[in-house]
Amino acid sequence: MSKEKKEGVNDWGKQSAKNIKAIQEAFQLAGDIPDVIREAACREGLSASDMCRKILDLPIETKKTGGRRLTVSLKPEDYEMLAERWALPIEARQAIRSRMRQDIESFYYQKQIKKNEK
Repeated sequence: MSKEKKEGVNDWGKQSAKNIKAIQEAFQLAGDIPDVIREAACREGLSASDMCRKILDLPIETKKTGGRRLTVSLKPEDYEMLAERWALPIEARQAIRSRMRQDIESFYYQKQIKKNEK
């Protein structure tokens, strides 16, 4: 490979590295380790990712979005199941998302009622 081509490859590699915002690392941890970390994060009002950053003594740069986020990964067949369950057209992603949010919030409110009954 000529010197010009090698330099071009290196320049591209350097440019690509600059464009990478973050790399997500995932760990399979034994036993209760993930649960303990998630519980500690919850007590401190952090995400599990931010708790890991705290444990590693890295800066926590979470943007305040006005609320804590929860994420769920859905496959196309998950959307199909939810659309069928709620008698919604599969194309109505916003309506499906809205119903998902309602069910998740209902779960919370039911837990709060049970907690207050004790």
